Amino acid sequence: MVSQYYSCGQDIPLDILKAQALLENKKTGEAINILSSAIAADKTTGLYLERAEVYMSLGQLDKAISDLVEADNISPGAASFGLARVYALKGDAATAIGYLEKNMGSGYKMREKEVLLDQDLSRISNSQEWKQFIKKEWYSRIEKSISEIEYYISLGRTGETMDILNELKSDYAEDNKLTYIEGYIKYASGQYREATTIMAPLVQEEPANADYVRLLADASFANGDYAGAAMNYLGLLKVGDADAIILLKLAECYKGGLDYDEAASYVDLYLSLYPSDTDALSLGGSIERAAGNYNSALRYYSKCLEANSGEPRFYIDRADTYFMVKSWELAANDYGMALDLNPDNSESWLNKGISHLNLRQEDTGCFCLKMAQKMGDDRASFLLERNCE
Repeated sequence: MVSQYYSCGQDIPLDILKAQALLENKKTGEAINILSSAIAADKTTGLYLERAEVYMSLGQLDKAISDLVEADNISPGAASFGLARVYALKGDAATAIGYLEKNMGSGYKMREKEVLLDQDLSRISNSQEWKQFIKKEWYSRIEKSISEIEYYISLGRTGETMDILNELKSDYAEDNKLTYIEGYIKYASGQYREATTIMAPLVQEEPANADYVRLLADASFANGDYAGAAMNYLGLLKVGDADAIILLKLAECYKGGLDYDEAASYVDLYLSLYPSDTDALSLGGSIERAAGNYNSALRYYSKCLEANSGEPRFYIDRADTYFMVKSWELAANDYGMALDLNPDNSESWLNKGISHLNLRQEDTGCFCLKMAQKMGDDRASFLLERNCE
């Protein structure tokens, strides 16, 4: 069960994830209490950094600085960017730029676009210190090329990325960043096996590099290596990537590996943080349905609809589950609700038609099948021939 991963302490940073969820719901006091209790028990970089973020959101900048300094003492350089931001909020451009320069020389160096677009640093964008800072070349050609390649990939222009990579390879000796670029391009091009082959030795060499671990995890999952993907998603949590979405990634891994109990436990853990998240509820329903636990699946889908009754796929999910257990009337009703919201779904027309035929409602059933046939569903033609002509 999930407890084997997070009961030991830091494999899943549950206190940080809880605090983030509370902060998103404007419950800053509760977030601070959780983090303060966790810090009292175990003074870690991640906990101090997270509490500093909460203090910054409240405008308690001196308390944020205190926590950031503690974090930097534990992991030198880890809080340099945070300190730059908080001093920018205080209007102290000289100190902010000093910490920003420290960040540029650390193992926690922020990417150029993240620096330039940061809202806190924008407070000092008119200062002489900032203008002098941005005149300097802080980023190597390889680092700039990574950003350029990511931009092209976001536009779906993967062909152009290979030209950039090949040019870099011709000018530079072997470099881990170049290897990462190649793995990223392979992944973006759908060459998942090749991406995992490239990234696996890189992660072995640099297991604390979150970018490398994340790419290997995503590529492994896409390649159907669910055990490998789960191991690397857990690795992301270990290196301090406190993002609750990873819990859902882990659930999908265990679902893909047919370990439905483990998959469901990660969904439940996520839902303990975000109880109305429809993506998580939908995933929970699909896991329970795959496991043959249809009543549990129906409860998940019903909660989806309580949270968002305007989404047709949630009606379809619940209707499909009713369909599987031959609850024809309930299935027909939900397919009808889905079609009211999106009448262009041939699958819903087909299954609604089958449901009505099983209810001995031939006229309605045949009408639905004809609608599916008009949309090009060949299965509807066969059923119409057998039942309606």
